[in-house]
Amino acid sequence: MRSKSLSLVLLGALLLGSCVGEKSSTEEAPAVSRNDKQFSRILEVDQTPIEAGEPLRGFFSDQGSWMGFTHPDEAQELFGFCGPFSLRSYEWMAKSLTNITLASGEAAAEVKREYFPGILQVKGVFGDDVEVTQELIFADSEVALLRVSSSRPVDLLLQGSTLAAEDISLSTSGLQLSASNERLYLLLPEEAGAVELYEGGYQVPITLEEPTTLAIVQDRTHRDLELVRAMMDDSDKLFADNEVRWDGYLSAVLREGMPEGFDRIAAKSIVTLISNWVAPEGDLPYDGIIPSHAKGYFVGLWAWDTWKEAVATAMFAPDLAKELIYSMLVFQDELGMVADCVYADASENNWRNTKAPLTAWAVEAVYKATGDKEFLADVFPRLVKYHNWWYDYRDVDGNGICEFGSTDGTRIAAAWESGMDNAVRFDHATMLPTKGGQASLDQESVDLNAFLILERELLAAFAKILDEPFKERGITVAEFREYFFDPADGFYYDRKVGGGDFIRVQGCEAYAPLWTELASDDQFGLMLPLLNDEQKFATHVPFPTLAADHPGYAYNGYWRGPIWVDQSYFAISGLRRYGEAKLADDYTEQLFEHLQGAKEMGPLCENYDPLTGEQLQARHFSWTAAHLLFMYKEYQTTPDM
Repeated sequence: MRSKSLSLVLLGALLLGSCVGEKSSTEEAPAVSRNDKQFSRILEVDQTPIEAGEPLRGFFSDQGSWMGFTHPDEAQELFGFCGPFSLRSYEWMAKSLTNITLASGEAAAEVKREYFPGILQVKGVFGDDVEVTQELIFADSEVALLRVSSSRPVDLLLQGSTLAAEDISLSTSGLQLSASNERLYLLLPEEAGAVELYEGGYQVPITLEEPTTLAIVQDRTHRDLELVRAMMDDSDKLFADNEVRWDGYLSAVLREGMPEGFDRIAAKSIVTLISNWVAPEGDLPYDGIIPSHAKGYFVGLWAWDTWKEAVATAMFAPDLAKELIYSMLVFQDELGMVADCVYADASENNWRNTKAPLTAWAVEAVYKATGDKEFLADVFPRLVKYHNWWYDYRDVDGNGICEFGSTDGTRIAAAWESGMDNAVRFDHATMLPTKGGQASLDQESVDLNAFLILERELLAAFAKILDEPFKERGITVAEFREYFFDPADGFYYDRKVGGGDFIRVQGCEAYAPLWTELASDDQFGLMLPLLNDEQKFATHVPFPTLAADHPGYAYNGYWRGPIWVDQSYFAISGLRRYGEAKLADDYTEQLFEHLQGAKEMGPLCENYDPLTGEQLQARHFSWTAAHLLFMYKEYQTTPDM
């Protein structure tokens, strides 16, 4: 039972720094090593490109870099790493910039490849049991360091073959590759001999007597390459710092006593988020996290995605999470609207719609992680302005209940605004004009208004912390329950504008009142049998976006049936918040077990088939990773009420 008002609970949580699933102040984080065998080959990033435009399946990246690397498809085809692949041009710069053989030309007889969080490794045995190891990390967003070591002194031949490079040249700074208005440098160690250039590549002999380090630089700031050479000289410290940072990420999240495979999924989620981290670039002034580096159309920042990613990142890298908040709030217009998605080239930004408001939720997570009151004070007026924008421009009849809409009046952009682009609930919607030439759908959405009430309560809590005024808008919790819940069906639905008919589509939008704790206990009791129905929502992978028995259900229909893990989280967390902790744990186990490849080396994907767990759409998807972390943190816990 929820006897306290939501605002008092939220304010208490903010002041005390408590949250669902969070470690208590007396509970020490477990000591975690990123080199633990359970994290071996955390992801399979094996791809040998044949041409510059070959689609990327996924890569290793870190530190916000706009480039990444892969392992070769075949262990013995190349002894090195493939790439880099550039997110800036979205093409492969090289097949392999750093492939190694013996000076005699002999290839490795045995090869073992590894991907531990934060580091790629490859070990090869040559000739008379000579073991050579290559290790790759990112020193910062522009510099990757490659450390080469051997079990005994050996003469090696370092080779590279380009793909996208229009020119490869030798300068006093090192090898320079130019392509698509990009510059890529390979800085060689002092041990390197004379460089031989040939069409599409190079080779250079290296006598390796002790570990040596090379640097690969994707230069976007005209940086001093002599400073990069200093990094090469200090590589032992940088490799050690890399390990400490990644151990810290893992230790901040992982918990004692979790079921087998859970820690690996949590670690993979962190790796996925960090591999999608991008540094400021072009018209993007802050660090951000893109939805997926494995799809060219996702190399930008989306509002809805960013709020979710910020909450997850606050668990282990709160300063980065703060950057994520600013990465979208900087794109707020004079009316208060935040852009839907933004890119390094601002001409591509989408201002036709925004996204569902979870902004204050993200700020709450960052504030709880950092206690940074200056940050809270800085973003508070922007949050209020955005919150009010919804009631000014997305409440067509002024009744305090909002609709999704668009600035250009189109229905497609209004559906985008919901984040559920082709959801069945919008199939028969039409548009109604609002202020300033904008338009709303002719239906009031249950999830939108649940999120707005949560935002309102959080803003009220922020206002008390900051001693700032805040005027509440919108309907009351009691009015929300009365308006959106159909007691005949025992379910929450959208409604036609102005108190019209329920739009009786049983979809994932009904999970939002549970996650936001707006449903009454009686309403939850009526919904529970539907949620537990294996023909509707308790599918092989639980909580699809549309009831599996709906005529419009399609297992691969984007928002017309597949599992989107954010929505599964809203349902599972909602069960937990209404006292069904054991049931929530059971569904968490079911989801973690049945997502294809999640416990193995497979990527975390955009969505999944509810009936088989098959991976669908984009690979290496950030918000999937974020919500798996939320479920991991809440497992075997109950809310602090």
